[in-house]
Amino acid sequence: MNLLNIFRKPYLSLILAMLVLFTSCTQGDSIITENKNNVPLELTIRKHIILSKQLQKIYLNQKHQTVDLSKKIPQFYTNKESFKKFLINNNFTDINKILTVSEDISNNLNSYLSSIKAGKLMTETEVREVLITEIRKQQQIKKETQNSTDRSCMSALDNAIENCGENYAVSLVVVTVSGFISFGITTIIGYAAATGVMVKCCDDAANAYEDCIN
Repeated sequence: MNLLNIFRKPYLSLILAMLVLFTSCTQGDSIITENKNNVPLELTIRKHIILSKQLQKIYLNQKHQTVDLSKKIPQFYTNKESFKKFLINNNFTDINKILTVSEDISNNLNSYLSSIKAGKLMTETEVREVLITEIRKQQQIKKETQNSTDRSCMSALDNAIENCGENYAVSLVVVTVSGFISFGITTIIGYAAATGVMVKCCDDAANAYEDCIN
């Protein structure tokens, strides 16, 4: 399989069509107050890309979990403890990191969404387009800066994993925005469907790499 051909598969359409997995904040959860001053879009997305890459790395480094995220997507979880129990029961490692980074992603995006009064002054589609466009813009600048002429199998694999990560960042935006528009401030539990799509994408990239070197 040509390593670059894997991105002709409909990963982004799967992300946009997937079931939104979220839960509204329960009483006692920390609530982000509305930020009347505009939170910078560029800084929000820069932080979002960093956090989504951290979460991607944690999941891809799992070696002993007993559930295949590329084939089985966890069901909806109503709270943080339910998702934590799922992770423990399936032998995930770095569980606290998974929970912490997931919450950081949600809080970072929610701060921006609150500041622009998403759902009131802008529709869900408009908000989503603004955020996704900024992700694509920042990632494109990074690619142009690197501008590598390396055409090796390893370089192609690195680029493929990077593209999987970019689409993962987009999918986390889709889920968070949908939850915010529907319920206001939300706490995302697990980002399960988005993570399943990302893992499948990276698995395909790894398989294509094996084909490339053989």
